[in-house]
Amino acid sequence: MYKGFFQLPLLLIFCLFTSFIPASGAVFCSAIADDGYSKSTKNYGTDGSKGSDGRTGRNGRDGQNQTVFIDASPINLDLSGQDGEDGEDGRRGYEPDCSGLRDNVDHNVKAPNGGAGGDGGKGGDGGNGGSLNVYYTNYSADFFPSATI
Repeated sequence: MYKGFFQLPLLLIFCLFTSFIPASGAVFCSAIADDGYSKSTKNYGTDGSKGSDGRTGRNGRDGQNQTVFIDASPINLDLSGQDGEDGEDGRRGYEPDCSGLRDNVDHNVKAPNGGAGGDGGKGGDGGNGGSLNVYYTNYSADFFPSATI
C-alpha cells in the first residue's frame, strides 16, 4: 500500500468518502436518528382546553322616521341609524395539566400545549336609516332652489 495514504489527515478522508454517499442513504440515516430520538421522549399531561368565545355585540337602533310638511323654511333632518356595538373579546385558553412530571429525568420531555384562546364575538349590525315622508301643497320650479339630500 502507498505510504503517503496513511499520512493524510483523518478529516480529509472523511470529507472524501462522505461525498460518495447517495442522497437516499443520507435521508435514511436521518430517519433512523429521528426514530431513536422519539423513542427516548416521554409525553406528560394533557393539553389545555379552548377558551370560550366572546359574546356578539348589540345591534344599533334604527333611525327615527320623519314626516315633514314643506314650506319655504329650511329644515335639517338626521335619519341615520346608530352603529352596532363591538363584539366582546374571546376568553384565554386554559392551562395544560402537567401532573406526573418529575424533576431530573434522564430522557427528553414533551410537555402538553396550552389551550387556544376563544374567538372574538361578531360585531353588532348597524341600525337602518329612518324613512322620510314629505308633504307639500304648492309645487313650483322655484320652490326647491337648493334642495340637497
